[in-house]
This record gives sequence, C-alpha cells and structure tokens, in this order.
Amino acid sequence: MEAGKLKSLGIFVPDNSVELLNDGKVLFNGKPAETPLKVGDLDIWKNYAGGTGAYTSWSGLIIYCTSQLQSCGFYIDGFYFGKTRGLLGTYNNEPYDDAMIPEGHVAPLTAAFANSWKVNPQCADGVVHEQPAPAAPQCTKLFSGDSSLRNCFAFANPEGFREACNKQVAEASGEAKEEAACNVAYSYVGHCYYVHFIKTRLPDHCGKCQVGSQTLHIGESAPVKIPQKEADVLIVVEQLEDNEEIFNHLISPLVSTLRNDFKEKGIVDVNFALIGYGAPDQQWLSVYTFNGEFNKFSGSAENIYFGKEQEISKPKLSDKLQEIKKILLNEIGFSKPAQAFQTAFNYPFRPEALKTIVGVMSSGCDSAILPFQTMRLLVHRINLLNSGVVLNMVTPLKDLSVDGKDEKAAANIVGFDSDAVYTQGEAKRKVLRGDEEALHKLKYTSDLCIELTLGTNGAVFSSSNFVKGKPNLRKNFLQVLSNKITDRLTGEELVNDCKCELERGMITKTKCTVTSRREKEPLARNIKGVKG
Repeated sequence: MEAGKLKSLGIFVPDNSVELLNDGKVLFNGKPAETPLKVGDLDIWKNYAGGTGAYTSWSGLIIYCTSQLQSCGFYIDGFYFGKTRGLLGTYNNEPYDDAMIPEGHVAPLTAAFANSWKVNPQCADGVVHEQPAPAAPQCTKLFSGDSSLRNCFAFANPEGFREACNKQVAEASGEAKEEAACNVAYSYVGHCYYVHFIKTRLPDHCGKCQVGSQTLHIGESAPVKIPQKEADVLIVVEQLEDNEEIFNHLISPLVSTLRNDFKEKGIVDVNFALIGYGAPDQQWLSVYTFNGEFNKFSGSAENIYFGKEQEISKPKLSDKLQEIKKILLNEIGFSKPAQAFQTAFNYPFRPEALKTIVGVMSSGCDSAILPFQTMRLLVHRINLLNSGVVLNMVTPLKDLSVDGKDEKAAANIVGFDSDAVYTQGEAKRKVLRGDEEALHKLKYTSDLCIELTLGTNGAVFSSSNFVKGKPNLRKNFLQVLSNKITDRLTGEELVNDCKCELERGMITKTKCTVTSRREKEPLARNIKGVKG
C-alpha cells in the first residue's frame, strides 16, 4: 500500500514471483516483463478492457485487476471452501470470522486484523480508522435512492461498500473525493456482475471517455472528422510455423514502412498493436504488450512463438471427434480465429484515428457448413463499415492465377481489392492505380474471410508470392502492401459520431459511427492487363 492505495499485487509460485504494479506494468522475479507471461502453471495476461489477469490451474486461482489496481477480483476453486485465511476472509459464507488472525482467533479491531497479516514484520503498522466515517454525500448518492446501482441492492447488500466509500471519500480531498466514491461504485458493479450475476451500471458521472482533446461522460457524444494526424494499426497473426517467415520478413518491416508512408501523408501519430493466436499449445489468444502497453508494437515481440500443427496420417476416433468439435466451434464463433478477430473488432481504436486491422493467416478460413458463420460475418461487415475500420488480409492464395496469362503474371501480383489488382511493378508509385482488367481475369479460391475483407473495402495480399520472391521482389511487395493500406485509409474523409458508452455496466468505451463519407479525387486507373 502507498498513501492508502494499492501499490502492487504479488503472486508467488514455486521458485518464482510475479508482481502486478499500479501503473499497469508487470514484474517477473523483480524485473520488468511483458505479457502474455507464462511461469510454470501461472499465466499472466492483459486485455483491451484495461485490466490484468492471472490464472493458475493447479491451484484453481484467478485474479483480475484494473490496470491501476483500483479494483481486484479473486476467484478460487471450491476445494478451498473453509480453508482460507487472510485479508480476504475465510471463504465459508460466515462473515463473523472473516477477521481471523494467523493465531486462529478473531481480531476485535480492524487494525489488529490488518496488521496481523503483514508479510514483512519490520514494516510499521498501518493506521486504520476504527470509527465509521461521516456519511459522504457522494456515497449517499451512489448507494441509496434512485442510484443506477439500485437494481442490485436486493441481491448484494451495499452497506459494506457504502461504509468503505465514506472512508475513502473522507481521506480524499477536492475532486479526488468524487473519484474515490466512483472507484467503490466500480467495485460494487463488478461484485454484482461476477458474483451475483446481476447486471447493473455505473452512474453516468463515474465514467469518462477521451475523444481527442474532449472529455465525454457516459451518454455524451461528439462529432469527429477523419483523417487528422493519427492512425491505429492492429495486426492479428496466426502463430503457426508457416507464418513465422511472413512475420519476421514482412510484418516486422511493415511497421516502419507504414509509419514512413503515413508520415508522408501528414499522419504522424501512428500506434501499432499485436494479437497472436492459433499455436497448437496456445490455450488463449495473446494480447502482446511492449513496455507494459499494448499499442507500442515496433516490429518485434520477444515472447511470440510459432508452432507446428500435428500431422495425423491415420485419424483415430478421437481425432475425428476433435475435427467435429472444431467445425462446430467455428460455426458458433468460438474457434481460435473467430475469437481472435472478434477481439480485434472490439479493439479500442482512438476515435480520431484512421483504423485498420491486418490479418495474417497461414491458411484461409474454414468453409461454412451451417448458416451461422455466414450470418455472423455479415454482422461483422456492417459493424466494421459503420465504425470506419478497414480489414486487410495476408493469406497464402496458393491457387492464384490470371486467365490467359502464365504463372509469372500471377507471381507478380501483390494483392487485390474489389476495384483492381496490384502488382510489384507499382512499388515506386506514391499512389497505386491498380489494374481493373486483371481483376476480371483473376482466379482464386475465395472464402468467408476474403469476402469479409473485400466487403469492408480492404485488400487481400498473397503471402505465397512474398515467400517465393527474391529479396528485391520482397522489397517491392512490402512497399506495395504499405502503399495500398495507407492509400485506402487516407483516400476518403469521414465524419464520425462518437459516443461514450458502458460495457458490462462498468467499462467505458467510445463507440464511433460513420455518419458521412466523401472520397477524395481518385487518380485514373490503369486499364492495361497484367504483364506476363
């Protein structure tokens, strides 16, 4: 603790320790570490809601904290019912003995209870005010009357939270009093949601969103014109062996290339983020951090790895059942790719930024058997268009060909969108023109991911052609890829209506909807065919 606030939270496993700091960073054995972090059976991760989590299966423990440790939730397996001690109580549904000290009896005073659980006996005793704090108007407003929290009062007694709120407000000063009260309200909403499964919501004045230089409270909105000087690029990589070369030699240099190309167009504040998924032993998708932040990807990630899928020559019954399970999960949206891209679609893009997602897949999307996947992708397409997010896809396209042309013509292709084909010959052009005629002759095996990409005005790029290319051709490929992404994003002017909203009743998020689009004057397209 420091000045009444939680400074850090330590998690100790055999021979190792992990510490969550109140600035959102993580320490592993006392040294800075990035997430996702795996220490034996302990997994540490971050999510885009601004929190840090820890999970260990051997002990049945889950911890989830907000980034600044204002609020933490602890979930333990029922095996420990009646077997716990410490500041979090005895976990036996009997409040009377929650203040038990290590010697085995209940402390008469809060100070004695709290100080009995000091890790370091040399530390000075903490000061605890035993007397109830005076009722604070900020807390009365939150925990009585017509508060937005009231629908949970019958399920979760608010008195303990109200008392904590009064004490927090009494120790704060000025504008910090309102913030202190709202932090307790946040904890109460989380308690209702995760413990009692009751959905309630923070009061509007407790949540804020930042839209450029404007601060919006929950329910408020503001118009935003794009482009300005910002861009957000989210890269989603399938962590399979086939993608390792693509990641190292195409995606990594793409970061600096895009940054330079954006700069030439006046976009000087560019953030990059990285999601990884799909390695055989990767239980969850990975939101990678860099110096503790998820939007500082510079082209390399120390803890990313690429695995090889197990080859099954003679499938057993269990293998066939696993394949059926995979198909079903894919249809209902719980497959690894579906979850990764769903997370990407919910990424907290800055309201004033140009927005794009670059997917890097080792193979195409699985075919849809039932209509659920098709319907879900249609919803995604509408949402992406409405939010101004452009999806681009880097995928093998191994059967790519051009009708009436030889293999060399197909190998020269970098990618295509719904308007034209783009080849390596355009690498030196600042604005790509594309080849409309070649698009009508282009042949490839389409899938739902390609259709979704084209439906969001994005482009599809052939990773197979990149892998087969020599160094100079790879350089051309990289430049065309970067030019296409920047041209598309800067090629139109948008006006968004951005509103501050709540997710799960407690997480503020700015939701932007495109209200108008105006394309900039396009250059004349090339009507010649692809060179053979």
